[in-house]
Amino acid sequence: TYLRVFVSSIRLTAQAMLVGAGVILLLLCLLSLQQAWNNEGAFKIDKAGLAASIRGDIAAALQQALEHGKQLARASADQAANATVTAVGLATGQGSAASSDQELDSSAER
Repeated sequence: TYLRVFVSSIRLTAQAMLVGAGVILLLLCLLSLQQAWNNEGAFKIDKAGLAASIRGDIAAALQQALEHGKQLARASADQAANATVTAVGLATGQGSAASSDQELDSSAER
C-alpha cells in the first residue's frame, strides 16, 4: 500500500500544494518586514537604534580584533627574540642549557 501512495499523483499534488503554501508564507513575511521597515503595519523597526546597535557591534568586534592582533604581535616578537638568543647561543658554541637560561632571563625581563 505504501508503494501505491509513493507513486500516485495525489502525493505530487500534495507536495505542490505544500511548496505553494511555503512560497506564500515567505512572501507574506517579506511584506511584513518591508512594512515594518517603513513604519507601517503592526510592527515597527527602530532604524536609528538598529543602526547604532550595528555600529556598536562593529566597533566592539574591531576593538577585539585589534587586541588580538597586538597579542599575536607580542607573541611573535617574543618568539623571534627567543630564536635569536638560541641562534646566538648555538653560533658561539654554548650548550643548550645556557641557551635556555638566556631565554628564561629574556622572557622574565619582559
